[in-house]
Amino acid sequence: EYVLLYKSSASLKNLEYKNKSFEEILRLLLVQTGGDYTLSNNIYYLFDINRQDILKQYKISEYFQLDYIAAEDVPSMLPNLLSSSSFYKIDKDRNSLILSGSIEEIRPLKEYLKAIDRPQIDKQYYTFKLDYIEPGTAIESFPQRLKAPAPIVLKDANSFLGFYTEGQKVEVEKLINAMDVPRESHVLTFKYTKAEDFLKNPPPPFNSDDFKDTGSVSSVYFIGSLARLDYLKELVFEIDVPAPQLRYKLLIMQYQESTGLDFDLSVSNSVSDDESIQSFLGSIGNLLSLDFDILSTFGYLFAVELNTSLSDNTAEVLADTTLHGLSGQTVSFQNSSTYRYQEYEVDDSGDVKYTGVTSEISTGLFMEITGWVSGDDMITMEVESTISKESDSGSKSENNLPPTTERVINTHLRTPSGEPIVIGGLMQKEITESISKVPILGDIPLLGLLFQKIKTTEENTEFVVYLVPYLVIDSPHNIEPEDEMNRLFNEFYPEI
Repeated sequence: EYVLLYKSSASLKNLEYKNKSFEEILRLLLVQTGGDYTLSNNIYYLFDINRQDILKQYKISEYFQLDYIAAEDVPSMLPNLLSSSSFYKIDKDRNSLILSGSIEEIRPLKEYLKAIDRPQIDKQYYTFKLDYIEPGTAIESFPQRLKAPAPIVLKDANSFLGFYTEGQKVEVEKLINAMDVPRESHVLTFKYTKAEDFLKNPPPPFNSDDFKDTGSVSSVYFIGSLARLDYLKELVFEIDVPAPQLRYKLLIMQYQESTGLDFDLSVSNSVSDDESIQSFLGSIGNLLSLDFDILSTFGYLFAVELNTSLSDNTAEVLADTTLHGLSGQTVSFQNSSTYRYQEYEVDDSGDVKYTGVTSEISTGLFMEITGWVSGDDMITMEVESTISKESDSGSKSENNLPPTTERVINTHLRTPSGEPIVIGGLMQKEITESISKVPILGDIPLLGLLFQKIKTTEENTEFVVYLVPYLVIDSPHNIEPEDEMNRLFNEFYPEI
């Protein structure tokens, strides 16, 4: 166990101890060899100690506050023997140093810092008053040697205190006189641009520092000369223009599988021999109540077939509307039903309890259109169509929300103004079951099955979206229904 005493680094010469116990003498010896001991069952076990582990026990960290010199200037003032950066870190905010190391390592550094951090006899505090700029803005522009110690900002008086020599005071006053000058301020008013959007993206060479918010949605403060204001107005004149307005004519139809319409039909204006307005109205009577102009968009033959489908109840109008929006904006439409369900949970005893939470599930038709106008007046659109339906399959209970099925189509397309777009493919299958039975006999358990007739019907439907985007140039004039009907009749019967 005493092998440590044979280390070449051990220094045991000229050691003399009196009135020491065995443990004390042993520990003194082991300190010389970098070791230690532990006692177990009256046996002393000696072991080596890593030097780094010993040094860690004596490491300390402490703040050293500087009162008269700047913490950033300390590295340049330290002699080579004390310049190791492993012993200190700079805290600019507190103008102090964080010293780290053993007591013997940081002691020379502390003594040197105390020697150089002394008040200068020729320095005193001066007050500097500002008229047009904030003290913090001025202080940030000072060179580093004028920032230590840090000036004290007096917010209420828009001034600050600085600890300077007479020469430094003169230098600070020159800097303030150059910076603290009145700046011209002008109100810049917009016709169409929102002030919030303009402040986020001002035109170059201007930046956000040249403007201040007025609190108005249509104006900002511009800080600068009249010459720069004139140049800014020229730029604003080019960009402060109304965003193009778009109008979307939207018709959404639901067709049964057997009633798909032929979009390749000729759009000829030829009609039956009975060229009378009564015959004309009879052939498209169901379409006259629609806001969507079927005749002008798809032609007479398509209109007649659609009118027939509506009469036979093999087609249904789900939506007939007009949406308005600016270029780049998203407009949405939905025709849905919302179901609310109470949420329950099962406790440890197996009882079902109401949680107090009500959930919602919306099903139906959802549509979003994002359109923008390019330089050639073409309209580019992103169209997202969703059909959601509560499913008949799946478990329905107090603890489970009913499942839903969804059909989604995302389309990216480009078209001239007034050209129709047809989006199909949103298919749905519905299975219904009906039971017809003999009264009384059909209700008998088991035996009643002989007096029942179960009929299962499967119906496939398709949702078709007809969309016509328009670039709005002029405001539309109101048209009387009679004038519209005469316009359509004259368009398809020009010779009458």
